[in-house]
Amino acid sequence: MQYISTVISGCENIITDFLRTDIADIKILKTLNSLILYETKTDMDSICNLKYLNNTFVVLKTFDNLSGTDTYVINKMISDTLSDYKNINLPNRKINVFKIFTSYESNLVSPSGHTLSQLIDKIKQSTKSKFNPVGADTEFWFMARSENIGFFALRITKNKKKLSPGELRPEIAYILCRLSKPNENDVFCDPFCGSGAIPLERSRIAGYRGIFALDINPDLISTLKSKTKKIKNAKFNKSFFIKCQDFLQNSFDDNFLDVIVTDPPWGYFQNISNDFYDLIMAQFARIIKPNGRLVLLTAQKDKMKNIPVTFKLATQYDILLSGQKAGIFVFTKK
Repeated sequence: MQYISTVISGCENIITDFLRTDIADIKILKTLNSLILYETKTDMDSICNLKYLNNTFVVLKTFDNLSGTDTYVINKMISDTLSDYKNINLPNRKINVFKIFTSYESNLVSPSGHTLSQLIDKIKQSTKSKFNPVGADTEFWFMARSENIGFFALRITKNKKKLSPGELRPEIAYILCRLSKPNENDVFCDPFCGSGAIPLERSRIAGYRGIFALDINPDLISTLKSKTKKIKNAKFNKSFFIKCQDFLQNSFDDNFLDVIVTDPPWGYFQNISNDFYDLIMAQFARIIKPNGRLVLLTAQKDKMKNIPVTFKLATQYDILLSGQKAGIFVFTKK
């Protein structure tokens, strides 16, 4: 079966590597900006459980060499699907109520009502389901891309929970933690943890010796403590430490931590000093062990040019996160 998954823009190579590691029989068919097309016999539920994917769809039909205006392209895709409907194999999945989305370069467009109505009737007849554009348990999508390719697809992932202002998306929290090469012997820290997306994800992704979550904001620390009180796990409760603290005043011993993964203030919404990144990088260099790892998410990419000599830049990814240009930097300590 073929799938398309949307991913964070700039993370396509990271996600391709993850998919090849996690799915033995996967065949990557095409990698586009923020989207990966692939083939596998792995069941849909397992695909849906991959935390680093945004949304995933079963591909029902692919369209190549598309050109023209947005409405023309979408109408042609619908018309071609209608004429070829007998060759479209829907996955064995119960459909009660469905709706259809049509998008061109990620923007919703309005297709011809007559052609769309005919397709709706076909789907209703073949699936014994109902159509409702407001309330539905199933979504069909027509997606046309700027690369002159398009898809008719069935979405199989559910809507994600709404995030609080400033809360890190779970996909990026997972990606950052996995890039740190998690190990059961890690002493791990997120010194700018906010409401805890990164340290909580690290606690789920693999074993560890200890996890430290720090933030200067008492309200965010209070929110994180409330979340952790609901976790009934003896290992977690003994080894997950939360503290409201200014990281620049931290009391960690030299060479204490194995890994730091963090999303420090970017300076867009919080006031930070001009030397803020120099100061925190100096602290990172002090408290991370030799051969330890640092994974940093920031929009202040120019600040990464003058890093402490104890750090070696292993890799860098330029990404687009919530409309903002940012970078993922992976360092090792010499």
